[in-house]
Amino acid sequence: MSTKLNENQLIAVHLIASGVKGSVIANQLKIREETLSRWKQIDEFKEALEDATEAVLREIDEKLSM
Repeated sequence: MSTKLNENQLIAVHLIASGVKGSVIANQLKIREETLSRWKQIDEFKEALEDATEAVLREIDEKLSM
């Protein structure tokens, strides 16, 4: 996970990967949805989101395999 992202961005990455709606994330982080949309255009954010999504999917797969 990138260290170039700030704490709110890292939280947003994990919430998005977990399936939380953008409007809920924006409300929880007290940011505008437009800010979240801009973050999604940042390469480091995209990479972190891809990694987090893969981790969530692996966890789901592992639980289903039990």
